[in-house]
This record gives sequence, structure tokens and C-alpha cells, in this order.
Amino acid sequence: MESEGPSREFLCGTWRTESGTGTTDPSVPLPLFRLMRQLTIAANQSASMESLLQMVIDRLCERTGWAIGHAWRVDGTRRHLLPLDSWHVLDPRSEPFVVETMAARPVVGAGFVGRVASEKRILWWSRLVDRREFQRAPVASRVGIRTGFAFPVVGAHETLAVLEFFAYENRDPNPAFLEVMEDLGVQLGHVLEGRRADEKFRGLLESAPDAMVIVGQDGRIQLVNAQTERMFGYKRDELLGKPVEMLVPMEKHGAHSRHRENLLADPRFRPMGAGLNLYARRRDGIEFPAEISLSPLQTETGTVITAAIRDISRRKQLERQLSEAVWREQQSLGQELHDGLGGALTGLAFMSKALESKLGSTGSALVDEAARITDAAKGALEQVRHIAKGLLPVDVEAHGLEEALAELARSVTERLGVTCTFVCPRRVRIDDNIFANHLYRIAQEAVTNALRHGKPRRVQILLHRDPQQLTLKIEDDGCGLAGAVEGGGLGLHTMRQRAGFVGGKLEVQGRDGGGTVITCMVKGASDDVAERTN
Repeated sequence: MESEGPSREFLCGTWRTESGTGTTDPSVPLPLFRLMRQLTIAANQSASMESLLQMVIDRLCERTGWAIGHAWRVDGTRRHLLPLDSWHVLDPRSEPFVVETMAARPVVGAGFVGRVASEKRILWWSRLVDRREFQRAPVASRVGIRTGFAFPVVGAHETLAVLEFFAYENRDPNPAFLEVMEDLGVQLGHVLEGRRADEKFRGLLESAPDAMVIVGQDGRIQLVNAQTERMFGYKRDELLGKPVEMLVPMEKHGAHSRHRENLLADPRFRPMGAGLNLYARRRDGIEFPAEISLSPLQTETGTVITAAIRDISRRKQLERQLSEAVWREQQSLGQELHDGLGGALTGLAFMSKALESKLGSTGSALVDEAARITDAAKGALEQVRHIAKGLLPVDVEAHGLEEALAELARSVTERLGVTCTFVCPRRVRIDDNIFANHLYRIAQEAVTNALRHGKPRRVQILLHRDPQQLTLKIEDDGCGLAGAVEGGGLGLHTMRQRAGFVGGKLEVQGRDGGGTVITCMVKGASDDVAERTN
């Protein structure tokens, strides 16, 4: 409200003019609502709970003339109020009152601010020093305090804080002012609860053991935690607002964008590329194996994607060591079977054959039994050799993997009548036993799956190396493995795991005209494969 005459401002239900103080005018709430709007806007810009409450106290005291303003917060037990170091005090005579207030721990439900906290409503006490339930009445009387009012900062379910104000003169309450303060307490409660939720979320994000990256619908990074900085070597401000693809190997940018779009179209938790060997890219360009889980998160501004990224380099190293240990055990067992039991059975077969010859020369009736013993010994020897070969299918001397794959193709053709061919355009030298055996097992599993489930007429095994990568491809013309691709069954998990052991990746695709193509690719594999896999 404006009128002619001296300038004036609202002062808790009175008009203060340049010439003095006027009378209460409850019909002019507009300045109060302007004040509340200003306070609410400023509150949303505050950095912390303490700075927010300090700002409100200062503005209210400056605009309404209260001599003292102070803030309390409810403690974690919900039983007491704790004084905050948030004050507006201009008169030095208030110092004893400040000291006693900072030492107080009011009980929720008792006294001045305790009742405000429990009852969630404003209290206005004129002639404050006459209130026996006001525990600070003696010191308030000494410093000259006469009036006090307090209002709660209320969240959805509980009181979060209490703001109290004091004057050195007796004041009567103004209904319009109290109504605005009540609304202000609710607005501040919404701001504080949002701030608490945000701080709790950021705290959880920072305490996560994995790198946490939050990405908007536009694919740009909105938030990261400290672990992301450590894992990728970027500073936080180098990541915020940048495309998330900067953390992905260059050749995977397109696939990563499609995967993110699919998640936004069907928002649900999922491990990214389940069963695949994923890699992330550090600031220095070095790629490392990673395990990535994606979760959609609904916010006020829309859906964002939370990515949890774990560096599994150590796990891959341990898997490699375990694979080496298993291979050594297989090598030892296979060698023992071949040399030990195989040698004994060979000797037994010779002895039984010699016995058979002696019995035959004497015309003994036992010659047939001796012949059966000889055949049984030869059969057992063949089984032992087969088991030993299964444990150590690849002899890496010279070109063992090529020969083993060629033998696999010949065996399938001879035993099952399915045309199986092995193609190797140029010699591929592999000096790592474990690497070679993993590739052989992948081919063996792929061929077995094709024969068992695809009913093919032809199967081709291709081994090829170029300057960029080593490729092992198994292709058939059967009915396909669509169900296996979707469900990850039929040994696909095992094949992918083996591909991961050698630092490669496995792809399963349908073949034009029917059938399945399984491809294992190992980037950077050269003649000295051992150097890469170790």
C-alpha cells in the first residue's frame, strides 16, 4: 500500500515512518508477501542449511526491525534442539543472552522453541520475561528483552528447524505477519528437504566404490564422483557437460549411443552388455576392462542415466592366473595319462599279444581269451590317448593351433558325415599355450553347438590374422541359434568368458540364408601373442 506523506516500511504490524511509528494496519499484507517471495528465491540459491537460515534471519531482522534473530535445528534423535551459530545481533548488550542460548539444549515439546518444534506452529510471547516456562527469562530480563516470537521450518513429516526473534520493546502480534511467517516456514522446509535429499544423494555418490557417472538424455555428463576422477584421470570440471562417449573406446561410440537410447526408451536396470567384454578409456587413451551397470533415475527435469563403472583389470589378471593354473594341471594330468598310464597299457598290450602268439603256437584253447585281452588293452590305450588329447588338444610347437583345428574339422567330417572345413589363408604363429587352447576350446564349443542344435550340412572354421587383430570364425548353414543369442545359453557364456581371458570379444550373428556365425576377435594380437595376453 502506498500513500502520500513521509516514507514508511512495514514493521511487524506497524508502520514506521520517518517521523515515528504509526498504528497497526492489518489490511496491507502486500509488502509481507513480497518479502516472503524474496526470501524464498534467495533460499533456493543458498549453498547450505546454515547459510540459508542465516540469510532468512538477516533479511527478516533488517526488514521488520527485530533486534535479535537466531536459528535452531532438531537433532538426530528428534528429542532436543541444537543451537546453530546463525545470529543477527546488533546491540552488544545482547551478548549474555547469546552465550546462554548457545549453551542450551531445549527438549522438544517443552519451553519456547521446544513447543514450536513439537506443535509445528508459531508462538508469540509478549512480556516474555514473565513466562516461567521460558528458561532464558532471567538473562533476557537483565539485557532488556521484552517480546519474542518463533516459527517452525516444517518438512513433509517433521520439524527441521526453528527460527526465533526478539525485541527490546513489547509488541503485539499481527495476524497477517504471522500467516506469512507460517507459509515461509513451509516453503523453507521444502527447500531444506530438497537440499538434504540432494546432499544425501551426493554423499552416497561420493562414497560409492565404483565410478559413478550421471548422464542426461542428451548424452552429456551431469554429475560424477571422486572415484570417476581417480579411475579415468580427468578432473571433475573436465567431464561435466561433455559427451559421455569420451569415456568409451573410439570404435564403440556408435554402439554406446544406441545402447543409451534403448535404455531411455525402456528405462529399467540392466548390466550394460551383459556377457560381453567391455572396455573404458582413460584420459591418456589407455583402455581397460570394465564392468558397467546402467540404471534410469527419474528427476524433476526428466530421466537421467546412472552408470556404475568398475575397473576389473585385477579380476582379469586373476582369471588369467587361474586359467594358467588350470592349464598347468591339465598339462600335468594329460602328460601323466599319456606317459604313465598310456605307457603301462602299451606294455600290457604287447605282453598280451605275445601271450596270444605263444598260446596260438601251442594250439591252446585259451588263445581266444588272450586275443580279447589284447583288444581290451588296445581299447583302453585308445581311450587314455583320447582323454589326454582332450586335456591338451594343442601342441604349440610349430603351428599347433592350426593343426589342432584342422584335426577337429577332419574328425567332424569323418565321424558325423557333416562337411567341416578349416581355412587359414596364411600361417598364424601362436607361442602361448593358454592362448591357443582357449581359441581351440571356443572353436570346439561352437562346432559342437552347431552340430547339436543347428543341424547344419556344412561348417567352416576360419583362422586369420591381419595387422590389427586375430580372428577365429566358425560359420554354419544350419537353422541358427537365435534362442542362444538372446538367452546366453548353449555354451555362449563359456565362449565369451574364454574370449575375455585372451583379451578378445565374442560376437554371435545370424547368417544370410540361415545358420550362425560366431566370431572371436583379439585386437592387436601379433605373432608374439604371449606378450599381449601376459
